[in-house]
Amino acid sequence: MHGYDRVVTIGCDMPHLPPMLLGAIIAQAPAYCREAPILGCWPAALSGALDDFVEQDPKRAIRGWAASIGAAAIAATTPLANINTPGDLAAL
Repeated sequence: MHGYDRVVTIGCDMPHLPPMLLGAIIAQAPAYCREAPILGCWPAALSGALDDFVEQDPKRAIRGWAASIGAAAIAATTPLANINTPGDLAAL
């Protein structure tokens, strides 16, 4: 845990995040973005429970992990950019 209380996860293909969304996720941690669950804030103290979840759950889905710890799903108020193709990048 290296002395940190929380860990924030953000997808490398998400170049623009609404500051209010990120702030809401951090304020309500554990929480994640309903539309893009890779964007989340998680208690560092649950790292062992996350290891167990990944080992035991065949889907290893973020939504499943979030549900298992009672994380809040925060809705994005605007569409989130997600770059998966050259076309997505060109559309920014």
